[in-house]
Amino acid sequence: MKSSLSRRILAELLATLLATASVLIGVAVAAAPATESRVRAFAPGEIWNDVAGKAINAHGGGMLFHEGVYYWYGEFKEGRTWAPAANRSWGGTRVVAMGVSCYSSTNLSDWKFEGLALPAVTKDRTHDLHNSKVIERPKVIYNRATKKFVMWLHIDSEDYSAARSGVAVSDSPTGPFKYLGSFRPNAGVWPEGATPADKQAGRTNALARDFKGGQMARDMTLFVDDDGKAYQFYSSEGNPTMHVSQLSDDYLKPAGKYRRIFVGRSMEAPAVFKRNGKYYLIASGCTGWAPNAARSAVADSPMGPWTELGNPWEGAEAETSFNSQSTYVLPVQGLPETFIFMADRWNSTNLPDSRYLWLPLRFDADGRPKIRWEDKWSLPQTKIASAAKHTFAIGTNDFLLDGQRFQIRCGEIHAPRVPPEYWRHRLQMAKAMGLNTVCAYLFWNLHEPQPGKFNWADEADAAQFCRIAQEEGLWVILRPGPYACAEWEMGGTPWWLLKEDGVKFRTRDPRYIEAAKRYFKEVSRVLGPLQITRGGPILMVQVENEYGFFGKDADYMGELRQVFIDAGFDVPLFACNPKDHLKDGWRADLFPVVNFGSDPAGAFKALRQILPQGPLMCGEFYPGWFDTWGQPHHTGKTDKYLADLDYMLKAGASFSIYMAHGGTTFGLWGGCDRPFKPDTSSYDYDAPISEAGWTTDKFFKTRELFAKHLLPGETIPEPPAKNSAISFAPVAATQVAAVFDNLPASVSDLEPRAMEKYDQGFGCILYRTTIQPGDAAWLEAAAIHDFGYVFLDGERIGVLDRRAGSARLALPARALPAKLDVLVEPMGRVNFGPEMRDPKGLIAPVKLGGVPLLHWKVFSLPLDSPMLAAMKYNSTNAASPAFWRTTFHLEKPGDTFLDLRNWGKGVVWVNGHCLARFWNIGPSQTAYLPGCWLRAGINEIVIWDLLGPTKPEITGLEAPILDQLRPELDFAKSHRPQVTLKLDGLAPTYTGTFAPGNDTQEIKFNAAASGKFFCLESLNAQDGKPHAAIAELDLLDASGKPLSHDGWTIAYVDSEEREREDGTAENAIDGQTANLWHTQWGSASPNHPHRLVLDLGKTLTVSGFRYVPRQSAGGGRIKDYRVFVGDFVTPGQ
Repeated sequence: MKSSLSRRILAELLATLLATASVLIGVAVAAAPATESRVRAFAPGEIWNDVAGKAINAHGGGMLFHEGVYYWYGEFKEGRTWAPAANRSWGGTRVVAMGVSCYSSTNLSDWKFEGLALPAVTKDRTHDLHNSKVIERPKVIYNRATKKFVMWLHIDSEDYSAARSGVAVSDSPTGPFKYLGSFRPNAGVWPEGATPADKQAGRTNALARDFKGGQMARDMTLFVDDDGKAYQFYSSEGNPTMHVSQLSDDYLKPAGKYRRIFVGRSMEAPAVFKRNGKYYLIASGCTGWAPNAARSAVADSPMGPWTELGNPWEGAEAETSFNSQSTYVLPVQGLPETFIFMADRWNSTNLPDSRYLWLPLRFDADGRPKIRWEDKWSLPQTKIASAAKHTFAIGTNDFLLDGQRFQIRCGEIHAPRVPPEYWRHRLQMAKAMGLNTVCAYLFWNLHEPQPGKFNWADEADAAQFCRIAQEEGLWVILRPGPYACAEWEMGGTPWWLLKEDGVKFRTRDPRYIEAAKRYFKEVSRVLGPLQITRGGPILMVQVENEYGFFGKDADYMGELRQVFIDAGFDVPLFACNPKDHLKDGWRADLFPVVNFGSDPAGAFKALRQILPQGPLMCGEFYPGWFDTWGQPHHTGKTDKYLADLDYMLKAGASFSIYMAHGGTTFGLWGGCDRPFKPDTSSYDYDAPISEAGWTTDKFFKTRELFAKHLLPGETIPEPPAKNSAISFAPVAATQVAAVFDNLPASVSDLEPRAMEKYDQGFGCILYRTTIQPGDAAWLEAAAIHDFGYVFLDGERIGVLDRRAGSARLALPARALPAKLDVLVEPMGRVNFGPEMRDPKGLIAPVKLGGVPLLHWKVFSLPLDSPMLAAMKYNSTNAASPAFWRTTFHLEKPGDTFLDLRNWGKGVVWVNGHCLARFWNIGPSQTAYLPGCWLRAGINEIVIWDLLGPTKPEITGLEAPILDQLRPELDFAKSHRPQVTLKLDGLAPTYTGTFAPGNDTQEIKFNAAASGKFFCLESLNAQDGKPHAAIAELDLLDASGKPLSHDGWTIAYVDSEEREREDGTAENAIDGQTANLWHTQWGSASPNHPHRLVLDLGKTLTVSGFRYVPRQSAGGGRIKDYRVFVGDFVTPGQ
């Protein structure tokens, strides 16, 4: 019977551990079936009852895992709290000692009280365990050799002068434990490494003073290493210094080998654990019952030496460890990288009401432990046998979950675009909208910031995000790249790949593929265990992203597929493409899905051409669109969005809403649309869940629609409460640090090179040279990425603007040598199309009067934390560019939106968090500031402004401003040079008529033509109205294959809509069919003919073109047209 019971308990335990991993490591985990119950959520700091309904009473305790059961030991506290006279100087309150309690659990949530494993003594006042004494910090370990359970604890007198270690032993984890006595450890033994000075007797030398009688031992913990050796860590020498002492083989006494650690650091409440061959310690300072900032340390051996790592806590109350003190770190059995940090929140006036804080312990990219507050987190009570039964397959007609039809109602949420503190809230919002699955991109450059150096901490903790999703009843579709797009910096491609010339992205270039292999091996290590095949939530994994937009090499996709398989992915692999590129690069061994923003019938018809049988799925369905600087804020038509969703639901098709919640592209991670249209930091996307996580009309209408199409047994929960929004009054920024007064050391170079060549990935870069006396002349930058602020002897002359192509500006005459500075501001690397190989800085020679300038000094300005910390501020109004700093006070934090309309162009930080880029031209005029990044009391704002404020103050608003364009503030009013078209009397290359409808039309000329320019002239529209519109144009080379758009620009357009929507001409060649060029309609509607002229960058041979009409019922679909190919454009008017 005992063996059978142990197996049952073990099965339940392993199931719970699987669920625990879903909480503590984090990637969206599969939702538990509706028939499974769930355990209560952990609520740190709240009363925690045992299974009998009584508050758990196990303070200052520790944990033992034995034969599938967890045992929680702690101080049992009851009765009145008082302060003995001897302890009042340090606030040392206490209660009558009751002994050591023991609780048991198989799931870390439901605890059974097993009684007092070591009760106090009530009659013999001389006994160590008499209830007048101090019984603290009990820890129990199991000795495999003796098969005994050994308890160590801090035994002390009422005034804490005894400072002894007590030991007890038992044959059972629940006791009763036999008390063996107490002692001061290591009597007559000097610690390893003791110096003659350490051994010198004296009143202040506690080590020498206590040599004969043994060392003081107060707050303590035990640690058993993998080799079975056990160690005691305890505060000693009056608490200023900690000792680590190896125990005897039977664990009942010191082995006579110990070391002093953290000498003079006054640390107590140690918790010790092991991870990846390293030993970690978390402890508190010594401030009595009052909380303080925790400390962490790492070592290669339990005996040290130990290196301190700083406070592991993050957040508003990190300096008080969120009003808590460490007691234990629990490594969850069977799940590497999974740890629970256990702490006590002491109530010094009512000690029995002290509460417990259990929180996930994670590690940053440098291996530093990190603890972040969570109001609630839970462990799904998923039995391992049940989890193993979950299967997911691609059936003949449907997706099959556990053999049953499963319609995927998915929505995209990107973890790095949401503060980790809000992940649960946003996922609860997704569930409340009616979704059963979330899509999650991984961004390679976020997870591998340097070659071979990986980051899974904080916003990069993809596993934790997924596991929270599982807790909230959501499955996960993983999209790990290597290319993502997503309006993210270079589509997720790491910047360091630009350091080596000639590396070809998204190809079989061995340098690219080998780097991707290393990355996916790491992704599999972290997320592979979370696949449904292993009891996790991940149903499918996407290979690449919309590769058909980029290339046609099916062998590249095949090689990537094998990389995924070799890395350990064994769930279905799939590839997504827009409907017009489904066949490009397609392989039969990758399940195909189609992306679109409208016309689901047409898209699924195209999908059936390569997938005659199988479930239909839309990989990305767009409810809105992203914003770019200087263009109108995008909104989608809710009625059309709902109608298309309803069509897919009724057709039994699966889909993913891109985006269900867009969030914010925090920091410098924003990308850039092709050919060069930088994306705003706000990624609101007009999604059903707003940037700040608020419900919208689109949210409730989507929820209402989904409620009509639920699968058997499904329900939709209510939305969680909205996070509070606050405002704050204007605060003036009075501290200024001019960047030219705070320059770092420079490097010298003959000619300027891209910033990547100086091993810099982000921020700004300053190029400086001296120019000789001379007349006024043109300063020309053939290739500047992206904006170059030009200063002559410290005075700004103008801005070189990538949007203008080959940028130039006039420099005045100079009678003396002058200092020339070009401060280059990158705005995010292009994330789509061939232009995404996008180095930053000056990437071509700079010329003055046609002569290259040489001998430059180059200053790296990475805009990172060390750079900000090095700034020297003053109260003098400094010339831009500069950093501005101010503080503001809050009684209670909440979400807010920083009003940046007074500022020019740059980046803003709050309390060290890099929030967003800003640019006064709009459309975004605010930056979303999550309340979880604010603190009650003083908060700091730092603003980097390249243009300078009109008024140096900032305000917090309760709502965002997403749609306020201010084109009059743009330093380049027109981004296209004036040109003259010489088409009169020129015979067209081709004349034709487009067929009506949504389908892409491919036109072949009667004869190929060559030239540097291509003109499509719209003569009239299908609906007879004056508009013209194009979603996308592709030109065909002499063999009929699409030409690369690389280097193309818009030479001329007679009309484009800029006021009411983003209808700019660049949309016709950006590779995105969801946006379009549209002639002006906001304030005027010019008549046909309409001309759109492409500058191809060089002479090309063109044999035809592909025309993609706008994919909706709107106007502007061209009917009759003419095409010109040649050299018919000249500069000027």
